[in-house]
Amino acid sequence: MTTFPLFQLPLLAMENVLCIMNTHQLILLSLVSSRAKRAVTNFARFKPIFSVHLEISVDPLIRVFTENEQWIFCWTKDKTRIGYDVEADIMGVTHELRHYSKKPVHELVKTYDYIKGVLRCQIEEVYFDLSLYPSLNELFTDWLCSQQRSIANMDITSNKEGFEHDLKYVLNNITVTDEIEAMNVIMDLPHEETTDPDFIGAFNKQFHIPDVEKWFDVKRSDGKVATVGYEFVLMSIGSTC
Repeated sequence: MTTFPLFQLPLLAMENVLCIMNTHQLILLSLVSSRAKRAVTNFARFKPIFSVHLEISVDPLIRVFTENEQWIFCWTKDKTRIGYDVEADIMGVTHELRHYSKKPVHELVKTYDYIKGVLRCQIEEVYFDLSLYPSLNELFTDWLCSQQRSIANMDITSNKEGFEHDLKYVLNNITVTDEIEAMNVIMDLPHEETTDPDFIGAFNKQFHIPDVEKWFDVKRSDGKVATVGYEFVLMSIGSTC
């Protein structure tokens, strides 16, 4: 079998080779040896081109994005879904790898920990269905908090009732800097609509979100009140007092 002397190349030439490798190839290369892992990690440190979305859905998954490509790493309890698919459209190429696991959320966490260490990526968006793995909701929330101080976008949902405590736990512990969608769960919490013009005016002046239709004061588990604004399907955290 023909071998390629990657680590014998000059640094610039080696980086050019790494540049043409896709996300999955870089991860696989990093698993070859400690030297390979250092090379990929150093490359990613100076070329931070990766962003990540996590999904706690029926089949939990990680989406790793580059400019014109995304790789989806998915774990399923259904062995018939194992496989690889690739699709191309005007937005780029999407690769999906589906693995079997009895503990898919644990596999997601373990895999992201490794990917983050190698590719130096950050979580930008999280989809979190509280009803699918209820015994892991707080553990997953704690793990998210341990990864980074804030997350840009978060979509929290549940197709069942009874997850008010879990939602409060998420809201109390995770800072979302841009958008958070959770109205189907929020409305099950103790709340009341507010029309305080001073707060609404101050919020719109600072955050420039003019299309919020309604505002609600939601009582948190620590006794404090979070004011949230509802824009059709978008719920944006306004303030905590």
